[in-house]
Amino acid sequence: WITSLNTDYIPQPFIFDRETIMPLCNGWFGHIDCFQWPQLFTEHYTWSPCVPWKVAYGDDPMWKWLWWNVTQSVEDFVLERGSAFKVGRIHADKWKSMETVYNRVDEHLQCWLKKHPHYKGPLRPDLWLGSCRQCLLHLKQLPFTFQDTVILVAFCQRLLRDVFGMLEYLDTDLDPAMGTFVDSFDHWIGAFTTDPDICQHLFEIHMPVWMVWKPNCVPPDMQVSKAIEITCPHDIVTDPEVFEVREMLKWHSAWYHPGELCHRHT
Repeated sequence: WITSLNTDYIPQPFIFDRETIMPLCNGWFGHIDCFQWPQLFTEHYTWSPCVPWKVAYGDDPMWKWLWWNVTQSVEDFVLERGSAFKVGRIHADKWKSMETVYNRVDEHLQCWLKKHPHYKGPLRPDLWLGSCRQCLLHLKQLPFTFQDTVILVAFCQRLLRDVFGMLEYLDTDLDPAMGTFVDSFDHWIGAFTTDPDICQHLFEIHMPVWMVWKPNCVPPDMQVSKAIEITCPHDIVTDPEVFEVREMLKWHSAWYHPGELCHRHT
């Protein structure tokens, strides 16, 4: 059973089935990752349910670049002239669009830092956004193979979505809700959980949450408001892709990541 007190939809859970981990078209290994679809809630990533929900932002002319897939058009990758190797850069217009998203997130971050100059909490969106800036500069200044370009674009987008989620988590008034049914913030991705206490906590602060029950644990007196069909994923990267390792330049994620726990599939 999957139940929810604050949403009128239930995403298909990809949290229990065993799946073969393969390289996807966005350059990352996985199945349904935590930036495309809700995952199990974990304390390591308390902000993760606040990651932007593609359904809410996918049609926005600026925020849609958080999910842009460089593999969809061959014109988006421009080969380096005069090079003996098949290396290049993303199209200048596409890079500027990604920089626009970065600048908007940076503006939000700077405003938040001015309001909270003495913040000493565990989240460091400034470091994560600095890594994103470094990644953007490398995409602009250095030619890469197409496969490495796909990986770097996806990595940059993930950092932006993580910082977006952190700032939403830090900057949103999460006062406890009152009543038995309270609408959640429908622009956040939300999370699954099997823990009733976590479910109650996320419900109280308006995060989209879905409680997963074993059939024998469902309370006999549970009142079901209405049955809802499970929402299946669409328009997200799930297709496997062949990456020729011998054509990939060597790079290390430590060059871009600030060194903290990386938000991964849970």
